[in-house]
Amino acid sequence: MRKLTILAVLLLVPTAHAADPIGPGDVTGPVAWGDTVRVTALDNLRFGGQPDEEALRAAGEAGVEIVVNLRSPDEDDFDERAAAESLGLEYHNVPLVKGAPLDGHALEKIEAIVGKADGRTVYLHCKSGNRAAAWLATHLVERQGMPKADALVVAERVGLRKDPLRASTEDYLDGWR
Repeated sequence: MRKLTILAVLLLVPTAHAADPIGPGDVTGPVAWGDTVRVTALDNLRFGGQPDEEALRAAGEAGVEIVVNLRSPDEDDFDERAAAESLGLEYHNVPLVKGAPLDGHALEKIEAIVGKADGRTVYLHCKSGNRAAAWLATHLVERQGMPKADALVVAERVGLRKDPLRASTEDYLDGWR
C-alpha cells in the first residue's frame, strides 16, 4: 500500500521541465516592412535585408528599438543612421564584410549590442539577411550551447541561404571549440 501511495503522490506532483531548446519552429515570419519583404523573428531579434526609410518606420511601429547594420559603409546607398535616428531608433553599424570569412571581433561587437538590448527588440540586417543569420548561428552555438548542426538549421530558417557564407560560418564554428 505504501508503494501505491508514493506512486500516486508522484503522479500528482508537477515536474519541473527545462526550457525547451530553440528550434526552427521558433522562428516566425517572414513579414514585409515596405520593400523589405523577408523579415523573420526569433524572440526579441528580427532579421532581414536592407531597409529603406519606409521599412525603418515599419520596424519602429513593430516594436524595434535598435537597428544593427552589418553592411560595410561602402555598401550603403542612403544615410541609414540619420533615417533610423530621426525615427528614434538606436543605430549601430558593425560590418561583416561581404565575401570575407566571419570576423570574430565584429561578431563580439554584435554580441555586446544584443547583450545590452535588455529585452528591447533588435533588427539585425545586411543586404539580404544572410550575414545576420550567420551571426545568429554563431550566437546559438557560442552563447546558448546549441549543437552546430541545429544552429545552422535555425539560421537557415532566419535567412542563411548563400553557400559561401554558410561554409564560412561552419568553418568559424569548427574553429570556435
